[in-house]
Amino acid sequence: MESDLIRNLLSSDYSALYSSLDSQLITNANTWKHFSLHDDNGNQIYPLFAHKEFTGPHEFHIPYKYEIKLEGELLGYIEVHLDWHEQFSKTQQHILELELFLVIIGILLVVFILVWNNKVIIKPIINLQQAAEKVAGGDFNSPLQKVVSGEIGKLISAFDFMRTKVVAYQQHLLQSEAKLIDYSNALVTFNTMLSVDGIVELVNDSAVSSTGLSSDKIIGKALWETYWYNDDELLQQQVKADVITCASGQATVRELKIKVTGDQFLTIRLNLTPIKDNQGQVTYLVGEGLDITNSKAAEEALKEKTVELEFARLKYKQLSETDPLTKISNRRVYEERLTQEIASAKRSNKSLSLLMIDIDHFKQYNDQYGHDAGDVTLRRVAEVISEGLPRSTDLAVRFGGEEFVVLMPSTDIDGALIVAERIRSHIKVLSITHDFSAHLGMLTVSIGIASLAGDKLNEVDLLHHADAALYAAKDAGRNRSEIYTP
Repeated sequence: MESDLIRNLLSSDYSALYSSLDSQLITNANTWKHFSLHDDNGNQIYPLFAHKEFTGPHEFHIPYKYEIKLEGELLGYIEVHLDWHEQFSKTQQHILELELFLVIIGILLVVFILVWNNKVIIKPIINLQQAAEKVAGGDFNSPLQKVVSGEIGKLISAFDFMRTKVVAYQQHLLQSEAKLIDYSNALVTFNTMLSVDGIVELVNDSAVSSTGLSSDKIIGKALWETYWYNDDELLQQQVKADVITCASGQATVRELKIKVTGDQFLTIRLNLTPIKDNQGQVTYLVGEGLDITNSKAAEEALKEKTVELEFARLKYKQLSETDPLTKISNRRVYEERLTQEIASAKRSNKSLSLLMIDIDHFKQYNDQYGHDAGDVTLRRVAEVISEGLPRSTDLAVRFGGEEFVVLMPSTDIDGALIVAERIRSHIKVLSITHDFSAHLGMLTVSIGIASLAGDKLNEVDLLHHADAALYAAKDAGRNRSEIYTP
């Protein structure tokens, strides 16, 4: 009965058997090598088909068992032996085909990514790089086209906006530079821009036109080694020292005589000014040379005129203050000095003394020997009086005619008497012949001496006392010195 049932089952539509088996086996049914039916004890009942008998276990022959039940009763099972070696080969071929397909898809994807990346990323970045290189090289006039969107597009737009701004700033700077150069060239001063090491970086037309050289003969050289200074070692050292001082932050001014064309020289006033940045560091120096040759010549001429005028003034002063005959001070000087010395004596509480000197019988001398001889005698007496004064502050004055006075600051009556006697004796020693003299026929003088101090000191009394003492000396026989006594 069981056998009939199995046979009936097996004799059914072959597809029904397929449907009762594992889908994996159905899918791979064409790989079956052995298919047999067994009872529940494991005995083979019927081989369904066998293309090839098994000769032994094989690592690729794997048995699959499928139980056959009817209303829960185990009728038997089907054992299927699959040749997995062939199945593995076919699966491997499928895998290779799939891998090849995936490789092709991968290559196409890579190509697509490369093309897309080149168009969307690489090419815009290369264009941006090339534009940046142009900008770095000074070419600001090549605009960038925004060929992509997104962040790279924004970057390109931002860079192009920056480029346009730089172009605008560049134009502004070029215009400003042109104006500055025009302004500098219009100046009559010699303008140079120097590095902190003193190297000439810029020079205006006025500076180069004075030498007849082109600017390239000056730019790039140290200022002190340029044509203007290279013939004078001392001048070079002075200019170099000024550059060093200016580079330290201190402006300098110096008048220099520089060489220009041929044997021609100019006198300039060179001003070096340090230019500092926001941190106070000196970044470059500005040199300004002002041609003062003509003004210097005018200044020298003015100095000469000033000297001449000063000489004339002094000469006039001397003439106005000096007695033309005796060459000693006149009465005008006496009056000025008397006022000053009285004030000084009162401040210091010291004495001020005055000598009044008169040549004895001088009218008779003139009448006897003539006025020319009288003038000579007056000059000789004036010389003795001046040479007899012990200090430079003492003043000898021709008071008028044959009268002389001596003003002696800080001198008391005793000191005045010593000076008076020295003068009187020295005049006598001259041994000037005077027939009308009562003293051995020689020219003599009489001297009156006065001295005041403190509140008693004044111009009138001092002169009056000296004059009274002089008359006392004459009354006493002349050729003597008398001290004023009330």
